[in-house]
Amino acid sequence: MKKLFISILAASLFLLTGCLDNIQEITIHKDGSGEISSLSKMGAVFKLAKAMGGKDAMKDLEDKKFDTTFSLGLFLDSMKTLTADEKALIKDGKIGIDLNMAKEVFDTKFTMPFSNLNDIEKLNSLIHKIGRGALKEQMKNIPDMGKGMDMPDFGEMSKPSYIEDYYNFSFSKHKIERSLDKEKYKTIGDDKYLQMMKKGTAMGLPISYTLIINLPRKARKVKGENVKLSEDGKKLTIKTSLEDFFEHPEKLEFKFKY
Repeated sequence: MKKLFISILAASLFLLTGCLDNIQEITIHKDGSGEISSLSKMGAVFKLAKAMGGKDAMKDLEDKKFDTTFSLGLFLDSMKTLTADEKALIKDGKIGIDLNMAKEVFDTKFTMPFSNLNDIEKLNSLIHKIGRGALKEQMKNIPDMGKGMDMPDFGEMSKPSYIEDYYNFSFSKHKIERSLDKEKYKTIGDDKYLQMMKKGTAMGLPISYTLIINLPRKARKVKGENVKLSEDGKKLTIKTSLEDFFEHPEKLEFKFKY
């Protein structure tokens, strides 16, 4: 059972977008600087392991706990695929891992500061680019969990894609907009990775996405079917799902001025 669990855990680190909740929060300050965080809640992996092997078989693993935060700057030398500019962008970033098997908690969180709005999309891409490797390295620090953490070979599935790839996301000092790339979306049927995720939702493994944007001043002229505005007008929350992406991709679109 332990080998089975580690295999499932490794797969969840590899997939990173499967059977979980994804919460991204962007905070923008008056001078255009700010912070972006990306939280993935993968506790469903424990439920999956129990369903596959039985609750009793996991009793010897229930005492596993791990809650810590690391600086991404510590791993810059090992990130061979990053350019010097990309390393400079993430050097002050952090990655946090909260693992508690007894409570079925498995959260990972990337937090990165930015100095100007143009860096936001770059950081988004970098989180996807370095996420799997950074998490894999940190899981090795968990007693008895680092062994056997070789990533499974998914063949053609080895290059994850993301729903963000099908949208144009633009940031400026007075306007933020996310719009569907209609031409690219026509090729969604050829995206084997997201099609695999779609099959997972059909099996009862929902995937949700929440985007929170904190503004330095009130938003105005807000448009977007799934956008909710806070009472003070400075916080926007957009909640969607993988099902929305496939059935109603326009639900992920929004735009506003501030």
